[in-house]
Amino acid sequence: MHDIAVIGGDGIGPEVTREAFKVLEAAAEVHGFRYRAVQMPYGAEHYLKTKETFPDSALRAAHDFDAIFLGAIGDPRVETGLLERAIISGLRFGLDLYVNLRPVRLYDARFCPLKDRGPEHLDFIVVRENTEDAYAGLGGILKKGSPNEVAVQEMIYTRAGVERVVRYAYDLCRARSKHKRLTLVDKANAIRCQDIWTRTFAEVGLEYDDVKQDHAYVDAACMWMVKNPEWFDVIVTTNLFGDIVTDLGAQLVGGMGIAASGNIHPGRVSMFEPIHGSAPKYAGKNTANPLAAICAAGMMLDHLGEKDASRAVEEAVRTLLTSGRVTTLSAGALPTSVLGDMVAAGIRGARRTVTRMPDDVDCYDACYLPDGRVMFGSSAAVQAVPCWHGLKVVTNLYLANADGTGVRRLCYDQDHNLHPAVLPNGQVVYSRWDYTGVGHIFLRQLMVMNPDGTGQRAIYGSNSYYPNALYFPRAVPGRPGELICVLSGYHGVHRMGQLVLVDTNRGWYEADGLVKRISGRGDPIRPDVCDDLVSGDWPRFLHPYPLDENTFLVAAWVDRGSDWAIYVADRFDNLVLLRAEPGHALLEPVPVQRTAPAPRIPDRVDPAATESVVYLHDVYAGPGLAGVPRGTFKSLRVVG
Repeated sequence: MHDIAVIGGDGIGPEVTREAFKVLEAAAEVHGFRYRAVQMPYGAEHYLKTKETFPDSALRAAHDFDAIFLGAIGDPRVETGLLERAIISGLRFGLDLYVNLRPVRLYDARFCPLKDRGPEHLDFIVVRENTEDAYAGLGGILKKGSPNEVAVQEMIYTRAGVERVVRYAYDLCRARSKHKRLTLVDKANAIRCQDIWTRTFAEVGLEYDDVKQDHAYVDAACMWMVKNPEWFDVIVTTNLFGDIVTDLGAQLVGGMGIAASGNIHPGRVSMFEPIHGSAPKYAGKNTANPLAAICAAGMMLDHLGEKDASRAVEEAVRTLLTSGRVTTLSAGALPTSVLGDMVAAGIRGARRTVTRMPDDVDCYDACYLPDGRVMFGSSAAVQAVPCWHGLKVVTNLYLANADGTGVRRLCYDQDHNLHPAVLPNGQVVYSRWDYTGVGHIFLRQLMVMNPDGTGQRAIYGSNSYYPNALYFPRAVPGRPGELICVLSGYHGVHRMGQLVLVDTNRGWYEADGLVKRISGRGDPIRPDVCDDLVSGDWPRFLHPYPLDENTFLVAAWVDRGSDWAIYVADRFDNLVLLRAEPGHALLEPVPVQRTAPAPRIPDRVDPAATESVVYLHDVYAGPGLAGVPRGTFKSLRVVG
């Protein structure tokens, strides 16, 4: 759980903060982390009501958070600089946030005012010292308003303060995979006290022989940023100059609407904010560009250790800006809320990591349950099939919350449980691979259970010699009890085989419920009892997915001279090629379509319970022991 203090602040600050946290929420859903946002009310409205800027109690409370997010500070009704010094500078100095990190990154050439410059030319980072220089607050005005008025502002640099930010910049430059060139920007030829920067930069650089050292006076640096921005990789500079050159950098990549910053103390609470001001004239109009705030949220995620989520935010912004849907980064291009929605949608549409298992554990065959949880196969049990002497690890089925938490094992079987899929009644159908009988070559029955793992029972193939296996079962819409499956053997080809319709209403034993084989050429169902059942059959199928009660998507390998391709099949034995790519195998088709959600079956499992419910069955009842006199069996083996 990440605890985040939120200061929306003034003007457009609350609006862009709202969009940043909209994106943060999407990232949390997709990447499975949790956070708690605590609002801090400080800003102009609070000051005008209470005459309180940022009390010591708020600064003490700030130490207890993992990060602070700031929208914008400043209001024309309040003395210029009063709130900024109290809140922004107060947090920077009070929390010793000695690094101000400002990326300068161009996402699309359309937003750059420079001719013939693209993303490959503008991608550098400015490391700005954040707690010294002219911002240290030493100075003032003597005889203000008189003809003899004198104004003094002192620049303060300490060896410790300079060295730690220079060292941070070297480490950052070393970690970047660009040029590994670090440029010191100062004005030591005119401001003699900045010699401390020149000497410290050179001395610390002796420890970083893999990083190229560069130097530019601030006026020259501004010129080169315009003329040859590709020269820069990482810039380290003073507080004052960093404030100036990063505003120039922001304009080169599209304006303040895309410029984010982090006020950082490595390993401690840090503050993240867009560079732009509060822009009171745009407040409340839903026209402000929130992308700078969103990018600041991405930087905050990186600081919090959520690296994948941080990259997802950046990639969603990049994808949006290169799509052409955003024509300018100025205010009013698109509504503030719409831009936030677009970035959040981009994140939700991207790949996410749900389970967090050890490196030697695999997870696969996942399906969403009606309540939003996920059922999946996993090798976490570290069990193996008997015939491979421990070399082939099996999968059992597991349950997890949508964010990957609450993982619980559902099946405790010696061998595989495969291909879970939700049925229209809310239960889950899956394939079970068994070794529990002498004729284990033929024991691959279809099973169902409730989403919580209760009620596991066979619905097809129990005690049957045909078929050896039914894989990839999915319910046929509008036909309760009917499934589309791949019928396969034991040895031979792996899980591929015949495409068949199974009607569990007609029977559960051998070929009783097999109502149709779909091959595109009228092949019948032949109930053969054979180990290597389908190796001679063509076409071969994998991964069927119903479109409606008659039509199915499926991957098919029609003959030895073809590749796996995607086909449309129907129950009338038609097979039509949909997509093929020579030299490639196309597998696992999934239709993008709206479907009616299955009902939710309430959990009956209480993981905290110390007692269980045991069901006793009369083993003499049913067809399996028909005609066997009671009392014949003296004991039972119970496997749990």
